Order: sequence, then structure tokens, then C-alpha cells
Amino acid sequence: MQAFIVELRRYTTRPLVLMGSPTALGELKGLDRSAKRWVISGGRPRFDGAAFWQDGTLTAAGTAYTAVAFMGSKQALKAAGE
Repeated sequence: MQAFIVELRRYTTRPLVLMGSPTALGELKGLDRSAKRWVISGGRPRFDGAAFWQDGTLTAAGTAYTAVAFMGSKQALKAAGE
């Protein structure tokens, strides 16, 4: 996995997000600490460093949307959009 991350970094300057279950992300704990973690979990993640949390879907006006929450502060969210 480390070799894959190194290759990704060679081809882009965009932020890297590692996405998976708490168990899968736990296995990647020592890899690329600058990469954000997107946790897919049925309950609020107890995973250190989780930047995003995905849990099911929401339906509005007949359309299903993936339910994702940003786990940081309002200031951090604002800074991420700049």
C-alpha cells in the first residue's frame, strides 16, 4: 500500500483521502499521516483521525444521497474549501 501511495503522490498534488471501514483504516494507521481518512461505518467512528464519516443514505425529493459528515470544526471545513 505504501508503494501505491508513493505512486499516487508522484502523479498529483491533490489531497489524498483513504477510504474504508474502521478495520481497514486501522491497518493503514502508520501510512501517510497527511492523508485524510474517510470512515465507512454504521455508527459514529471511534477512529482517531477520521476526517469524514459515511453512514447509509438520505432520501430527499425522491433522490437517494450518500450520507457523509465532515468530522472537523467549522473553521477546518472553511479552510478546506479555500
